[in-house]
Amino acid sequence: MICRATLKADWRSPRGRLYPTKTVFILNKRLKDIDSTIYDFSSPGIGRGIVVLSNTIFKQLTKEEKHIQAIRKKEREEHIRKTKDLLLR
Repeated sequence: MICRATLKADWRSPRGRLYPTKTVFILNKRLKDIDSTIYDFSSPGIGRGIVVLSNTIFKQLTKEEKHIQAIRKKEREEHIRKTKDLLLR
């Protein structure tokens, strides 16, 4: 669990919001029942606010999970390649 973090590069959250470099996140409260944490954040040029982040985004993938992810990516790219010509008709 991260108590305080400063971004060294732009970061896009799982829900799609872009946080610029030097945004500071400070732990506010842990929500154990939904496995999430509330963070206060301060972004230069944007302002302040709060965000709820799932604790799973900090979890490192195992070798098996990385392998499954690579297989799914390959299958997805192959499917897109095969159906690309059909969509252009």
